[in-house]
Amino acid sequence: MSVVRTILFPFEIQGRFFDGYAWAVELANRTHARLQLFTTKDRKGNDAMPGNDLFQILLEAQGHYLQYYHHEDRRSTESKPEPVIVNGDLKEALINYLDDNRVDILIVDPSLQADRKQIREITAHATAAIVLPKSARGMRGRPRSDRFLDMLRRAELHRLPDNFFDTLGQDRSVFNYLRKLFQGNQPS
Repeated sequence: MSVVRTILFPFEIQGRFFDGYAWAVELANRTHARLQLFTTKDRKGNDAMPGNDLFQILLEAQGHYLQYYHHEDRRSTESKPEPVIVNGDLKEALINYLDDNRVDILIVDPSLQADRKQIREITAHATAAIVLPKSARGMRGRPRSDRFLDMLRRAELHRLPDNFFDTLGQDRSVFNYLRKLFQGNQPS
């Protein structure tokens, strides 16, 4: 059983968050964690972001995951992302959510409209955080397991649980990735 129980992935509906979403789904699957997708809607409740549009975009993100990250040999016991939609400003609502709810790892995607100071403030409220790298360049041609591990290698890690890497190490793709890394076929 995994130490990680809940992973939170905040996103802005207007941003291009598909690679970050796919990475978060893959992390949840590999660690057998619950994945929550956090976003906000207009405080006034008007039709600035109707629910159907949100779920359409989440379906597109799931399609991106299936196309570029999903392993055909993975069992059907994959985690099912749970949307968490609240009113208000994303940064303020996210900090309040982190203060009020148990979240084991927060995943910060570079598509969030936040500067470095705001990201530091958000990650300070998280138990643990992974800030994904800004670029997923060169990822489309890589084997699916390498995409996940390459992003992890380039990410900023903040206060991860002690046995986080032990949990990930139970996956054989980690061994293959490290073998290529040390043989000189370094993933870029």
